[in-house]
Amino acid sequence: MKKILSIALTFLSFTMVHAQQKEWCATDEILNEYLLNNPEVERSFWEDQIQLSEVAQILSAKGSQYNKAPIITVPVVVHVIHYNGIGNITKQQVKDGLRIINEDFQKLNSDTANTRVIFRNIAADVQIEFKLANIDPNGQCTEGVNRINSYLTYDKRNEVKALSYWPSNEYLNVWIVNTIRGSGNGTTLGYAQFPNSGNLSTYGLVCRNDEWGSIGTANGSNGRTATHEAGHCFGLFHPFQSGCGSSCNGSGDFVCDTPPTSGQTFGCNTSLNTCSNDAVGGSTANPNPFSSNVVDQLENYMSYDDCQTLFTEGQKARMKAAFSVYTHLNNLRSNGNLVATGTN
Repeated sequence: MKKILSIALTFLSFTMVHAQQKEWCATDEILNEYLLNNPEVERSFWEDQIQLSEVAQILSAKGSQYNKAPIITVPVVVHVIHYNGIGNITKQQVKDGLRIINEDFQKLNSDTANTRVIFRNIAADVQIEFKLANIDPNGQCTEGVNRINSYLTYDKRNEVKALSYWPSNEYLNVWIVNTIRGSGNGTTLGYAQFPNSGNLSTYGLVCRNDEWGSIGTANGSNGRTATHEAGHCFGLFHPFQSGCGSSCNGSGDFVCDTPPTSGQTFGCNTSLNTCSNDAVGGSTANPNPFSSNVVDQLENYMSYDDCQTLFTEGQKARMKAAFSVYTHLNNLRSNGNLVATGTN
């Protein structure tokens, strides 16, 4: 219990400080608000993080058997919230956004060669595939895209989710909007809900339409805001979650092959090395691949940097663990649900 409370307090103090800085992803702020408004669930939230780490260690220990497991298919519904046509992105752009997420999650992205050598051997094919639903909750044919005309597409957060929502144990809900309300500093590009940090009626991710995909209104974007937020949906934290923290097992993002960073970083300064405890922590089942201090892993999709190219093997195990631990995610990928949503 003391360990859990220590982790929680470290996390909360960190997010409250960093909420004052430039926003890119509002997930930390959303989580902080949720825990402050629901103190009765704080203990269980942090207990879940430890459980995810333990399950991830068990999965990793299975080695080749684990890596040969079937690909997890995730049925997706995209709710396009526009205002009188502004932000009403095309079906082509919707599909382009999913293309980028799928490439990133399956290590098919064309820029894998840009990953620095020190991190290449831990870059993972997460074995998760996202597919637009072909059958809606009423059993009717669908393209997996809902279009809603509402002024709530501007500068709101969870308010948009009540406009259009499909059951979260059957579909991953994605809400595309024009702008997202920030905290007053910087621009918020997207945010997500962790699988155990709120009601299922708000579970999923929100993304600005100019960050979804790389065409149409997102022309010039790399589309990776959505990749980042999908990682949060499946239990991943930022590498800078509690600064340098203590050991990789009990602080930060709870993943040992993502070196901690002292705070948010932007751009792509490959000389950055903001923490010196990269080799601290690890176990037989969850070994730390670093025997000494290393540079910051700017390539990680859960960072804020411009040179993102990878999820790690440890992050893969944590996301796979989430599908085992949480009932709604377990049902989401079940064969029965894939048939019901037309994504089998």
